Amino acid sequence: MAKLITETIYHVSDVKEAVAFYSEKLGFTVQTVEDWGWAELTLGPDGPRIGLLLESTVRKPGDVYPAPRIGIRTDEFHKEVEGLKERGVRVGRLSGEGETMKACNFYDEDGNAFFLWDNGQAIE
Repeated sequence: MAKLITETIYHVSDVKEAVAFYSEKLGFTVQTVEDWGWAELTLGPDGPRIGLLLESTVRKPGDVYPAPRIGIRTDEFHKEVEGLKERGVRVGRLSGEGETMKACNFYDEDGNAFFLWDNGQAIE
């Protein structure tokens, strides 16, 4: 089963402002900006990726601001989730199904979150 670390995800209050900060002040290169509240940037041509996710897509007023998390892509989502559960790893709510984007958070013993996802396409 293929797995790939894709990016570290930061939750932001304004994607446009965050993209400007990371690109103009820190030198990241913008790869993509999505209208629904997502942007991906890289540091150098083949450097690490960061994802900027509009916080209102994952949090409601009064919720604790989410900490950064590493995104891990798999091409066998349900098998990976079951394996995590069998090994005693706490897994959050699953979203998506079928051939569409599937995702969930899972947590280490200190509560640090990781984002596991699969978009239905094989990892090359």
